[in-house]
Amino acid sequence: MDEIMSGVNRCIQFIPREQHKDFLYIDSRNLDCSSDIGKKGGNQSVSISRASECVSKGIIMHELLHALGLWHEHTRTDRDNYIEIIYHNVRAGHDHDFDKNSNTKLLTPYDYYSIMHYKINQFSKFARLYNTIRILQPGVDETKVGQREYLSDKDKEKITILYQCKRALRTSFNASHTNLLSGLLAKGPKPSDQNTAFGDVELSQSNNVKVNGLTPSVLNNIDQERVITPVKPTIRTNIEVVSESVMNLSSRKQDTPIKMNGTETAEIGKK
Repeated sequence: MDEIMSGVNRCIQFIPREQHKDFLYIDSRNLDCSSDIGKKGGNQSVSISRASECVSKGIIMHELLHALGLWHEHTRTDRDNYIEIIYHNVRAGHDHDFDKNSNTKLLTPYDYYSIMHYKINQFSKFARLYNTIRILQPGVDETKVGQREYLSDKDKEKITILYQCKRALRTSFNASHTNLLSGLLAKGPKPSDQNTAFGDVELSQSNNVKVNGLTPSVLNNIDQERVITPVKPTIRTNIEVVSESVMNLSSRKQDTPIKMNGTETAEIGKK
């Protein structure tokens, strides 16, 4: 969670659940690594199974990015320009994991090194002998395709575009207006708003911007930026998280939502 937040200059923040009716429930009881895509509402499970060896930084980030709204990279509608799916090498019952997804938005150029991409022998009948994905572009490091170690630059860019981070925080303005803006408070959406993009955004006497009390050092050239009221994203920005150890399971009012990518466990492979 820290790596995702820092990777996007904390425009996405995971916060502890208090009385929020919509939240992420990190669950280790199931035998898979899975998450719904985007906000579903209510008690929304992200399965991080210890039994299935899901507990590693990259796999957890992969599932959290699903919860933020990101689909698998290899299912993009333009993927045939970059990869070829070798279906006769795909393990029985997993053809659907390679289908193109018409719901995917092409927010950035294709990213072979996305943490959301499959590796080239994913769900292969014989992983050491046959690949399921053929790379069509030259110069690609196939050993890094499907990596589960870090967010790629394009992963970070997708999040900032999806949640309109730059648009909410940065608009050029004439430096001569600095004194007029000094000390003003630009109020963001109310805390109760379910589509909160940011909390209060304050321009201090020193003309530094503070978002939810965070320091402005991560923002480039922020002294020449104007603070504006954020635009609501299509998917919620503040993601409430609760540990199963602090939640009374008997009080849960709904079942775990249906998983939309419940085959993540087999994606891990053997390291």
